Amino acid sequence: MKVLFVLLFCSSVILSSGQSDIVINKSKDADLIRLLNSISLVKSDSSEDLSISIFKVANEPGSAGYPNGETTENLFVAISEHDEYPEQSLFEIGPFYNPKVISCLYKDHRFEFIVKYGPADRRKEVKFVVTIRELKEI
Repeated sequence: MKVLFVLLFCSSVILSSGQSDIVINKSKDADLIRLLNSISLVKSDSSEDLSISIFKVANEPGSAGYPNGETTENLFVAISEHDEYPEQSLFEIGPFYNPKVISCLYKDHRFEFIVKYGPADRRKEVKFVVTIRELKEI
């Protein structure tokens, strides 16, 4: 009898502490659908007080201005403190043709990163510095 009671008690605890029903929704937000289907993580880094994630998002077909329909891309730079209630920011830069983040370094409570972009025969570099409150070209 005791064994039956323990089994019933344990099974009721296990069943009551489980996950509630899973809900599945299909999004109809066209901008969100396009964003999530065209985004890719380019760089991610973390220090003792900040983390950074740089994402690449494709612009409209033909945005690069070439007859073959190639696109430019914008970079989204997400930065966050490490805290229970962190301050967070998101910055958008671009457009860039064929961007590559070639370095990302943390120093003095900020991240510095270099973006290389442009056609293969005319690549350019631009350096940025980002803190929790601003992103600027240096």
